[in-house]
Amino acid sequence: MRAFAVRIVALVALLAASVAARAAEEAAHKFVGVDNKANKLIYVDQADAKNNWAVDTFKGVNSARRLNDGSTLLAGHGPGGIFITTIDPKGKKLGELVLKDLRDMRLIRRLKNGNILLTVAQPFRVIEVDAKGKIYRFRNIRVRTLKPAKE
Repeated sequence: MRAFAVRIVALVALLAASVAARAAEEAAHKFVGVDNKANKLIYVDQADAKNNWAVDTFKGVNSARRLNDGSTLLAGHGPGGIFITTIDPKGKKLGELVLKDLRDMRLIRRLKNGNILLTVAQPFRVIEVDAKGKIYRFRNIRVRTLKPAKE
């Protein structure tokens, strides 16, 4: 009976190790980041470093969003306003929009309908634009200035 119990404990330990190894595999992520100081767009594949890449050809990028098809939306500030650039998985430019008279954008998302949602700080708004850069709709954001805490 004792030998049977030892085998059960060994089997449970083996199963636990297998589950832990599987969880570690599943924890590996793929993500796009922006290194503002180095002015680089970086793609990281934690499961396979051979897929990692970095490009420094897109200046002023503030936000990057990987899309389901593998392409990436980049957005930032340029001389003519806010730019939104789409690049392929290798970093080749596929298209670009410029939203004139807007500045200081922070976040960007592609919506299910293909439009792009972004936030801008000058003026404070959430804006939805279509694929040609035409503003589809926007919402002004009320911003409160916080006073410093008293010591």
